[in-house]
Amino acid sequence: MGLITRFQFSLVLGIMSFVAIGVEVTRFRWPKFQQYVLLIIGKIMRKREIKHTSGMTWFTSGIFISGVFFHPLIAMTSMWCLIFGDLMAAIIGKTFGTTKIFHQKSLQGSMGCFFACFSITLFGFLFFGRLSIADSLILAIVSSLTATLAELYTYGRINDNFTIPVSTCLTTTLTVEVFNITLPIIIKKISEVEEISSIEQIE
Repeated sequence: MGLITRFQFSLVLGIMSFVAIGVEVTRFRWPKFQQYVLLIIGKIMRKREIKHTSGMTWFTSGIFISGVFFHPLIAMTSMWCLIFGDLMAAIIGKTFGTTKIFHQKSLQGSMGCFFACFSITLFGFLFFGRLSIADSLILAIVSSLTATLAELYTYGRINDNFTIPVSTCLTTTLTVEVFNITLPIIIKKISEVEEISSIEQIE
């Protein structure tokens, strides 16, 4: 009771990705469907997303890969980096971004991204991961730096909605292995859930 298996978690993310990709393929092949999509979400889409893959598809694909192939805690904090880091980079960059460093992206926006990611991941590792302060700081710094660099240097057809979570998961997982950090079990395997259910029924 109350436990979710990795299969269930992956299935939900997979369905989200499948739907998003299906919408993309359909709107590119049928102009009428494209008009319908633009009527609904056209106001929040970037100009280049009208004729290219939208950020939502990159987002669901990145989250799907993160959730399936990486530890749930790492996947969760990487998703937070994408949501809050990217948001702060945009807000601060547009408001205070006077020092341009790469393709009109600013130093101020990148700093906002880093500190937003650092704050939220440190919270996640401390309170959800129950890790030590030292381990939490190490992982938060690595996650935040990776997310900031991914947000700054992602350019072209690939969207940072994909590169931020995936690259952050990769570097954070590598850091966990290098520093031999033990992560908590958040999502159970199906066999473990069945074993717990059997014990509860016996009792």
